[in-house]
This record gives sequence, C-alpha cells and structure tokens, in this order.
Amino acid sequence: MYIVLELGGKNLKQYFHDRIVTEGGIVNGRTNEKLLIKIVKGAARTLEQFHQYGIHGDVKYDNFVVAHENDSNDDVIDVKLIDFNNSCIHEIPEMSNSSG
Repeated sequence: MYIVLELGGKNLKQYFHDRIVTEGGIVNGRTNEKLLIKIVKGAARTLEQFHQYGIHGDVKYDNFVVAHENDSNDDVIDVKLIDFNNSCIHEIPEMSNSSG
C-alpha cells in the first residue's frame, strides 16, 4: 500500500513575511493589508470546506500552508490545512425550516 501526499508550502506567517521581503522589504500598511486580506480569505475558504464535512481537529495558523502555485494578482491566496492526527468526522444534523 502506498500513500501519496501533496508537498506542503510555507505556513501563513512565513509566506506573509517572505512576500513583504520579496516586494522590496518596505512595510507599507496598505500593501500589507491587501496581502493579509488575500491570505485570510484563502484560510477562511479552506476552513469552510472542512467545516462542511464536519472535520475538526487541531486548527491553528501553523497548520495552514500556502499552496505552491499562487498568482499575486489573484484576489485569494490558495491555502491548505494540514495535520489531521486528532481530527474526526462528525455527522451534521439536518436543520429544519419550521419555526416551531
């Protein structure tokens, strides 16, 4: 039996820092804010996907990694969630629309 895993990238903090340094090392509040918003959108999208399936575990910023192929012009930075040692799948009960 073989298990194939995708190679992860940098964690969110490393990615953010490296992008700032790559873009000249100038700490510009607006530029940093735009990059941070793109990263947070990607992390939120990833967390939402796992939440839809009831998968919960060790969610912390160290367990979010940035996908290798990202275009700096995109509105969202692709982020992946790693480390599922303590995760489990929960059934999500159906919500009714009746007001009771």
